[in-house]
Amino acid sequence: MARLDINGTMVDTDLVIFDKDGTLIDFEYYWGQRMRLCGQQLLARIRGDESLRRHLFASLGYDPDTGTTDPNGPLATATMTKIYTIATVVLYQHGFAWDQAEELVRDTFIACAGAAPTCDLLRELGQVRPLFERIVQAKARVAVITSDDHRTTSETMALIGVDSLVSALAAGDDGFAMKPAPDAFFYICERLDVPPARAIMVGDTVADLRMAQLAGAGTRVGVLSGVCKAEDLEPYADVIIPSIDAIRIL
Repeated sequence: MARLDINGTMVDTDLVIFDKDGTLIDFEYYWGQRMRLCGQQLLARIRGDESLRRHLFASLGYDPDTGTTDPNGPLATATMTKIYTIATVVLYQHGFAWDQAEELVRDTFIACAGAAPTCDLLRELGQVRPLFERIVQAKARVAVITSDDHRTTSETMALIGVDSLVSALAAGDDGFAMKPAPDAFFYICERLDVPPARAIMVGDTVADLRMAQLAGAGTRVGVLSGVCKAEDLEPYADVIIPSIDAIRIL
């Protein structure tokens, strides 16, 4: 059991579950660059006009001109499979046959979005490895729940040097009903033999905190390092912190 000081709130826990994007790594820095590139590659392939460009990015919930993400949009909360489907639907609505739209998205957009993460795209939102090490040293476990795919998430954990410290991972393509459904949270707790009430969820979106709420998590921690503001998270969070650096081990 670890005893945590979360911005002045004392919590005893056996498991700390983290979201990935917006909590451990900079969401806008990683996905902003990647979505902009993926969209540009798809549009160049089909010679898409400005109307199609606006429709595509608006449907994804991302504004490439301002570099901002809609906190309630698909890019912030949906699995990659759903994002690919959205891109396919946009092409279909602009006159492409469905089979052709699927092929175009697969050959350009998916190939880009699903590429292995690289160090130049990963900007950590705090002292990730030291925090994970301290949690493990205090006899608690660390886990990650993300809407990103399992392979790219595992590669990201390896690149930031915490793969050996993460005891369990649930990703968007692992077959669970994803956030805000509690399925992935229950899976992590069952796999690590920890009651949900002894687990903490740390995330930057309403979906993260609602998932934890539905699962009966012991403590729900909202971080302001991602796409949501304090007023978005307050109804669902037990405590709100600027970043994971506000979590200390006693």
